[in-house]
Amino acid sequence: MTEAIKKSKREGSDTLSEPSFYKWQLKEHNSSDFNPDVLEALLEDEKLYTLAEVNKMIQTFMMGEVC
Repeated sequence: MTEAIKKSKREGSDTLSEPSFYKWQLKEHNSSDFNPDVLEALLEDEKLYTLAEVNKMIQTFMMGEVC
């Protein structure tokens, strides 16, 4: 059973939630969608993230003010 289904069942929902991923899964994915260095800096190791959450975190980070 996938983490998204387990999480959905724990929360009492009968519908599938958006898939969630650990930092290591996002870093190992062979996609150029995410910079692995940015993922390392922003994400916690043992926390699950949806792609929408990661995209929002990266967008906020990239729009930050440069010192």
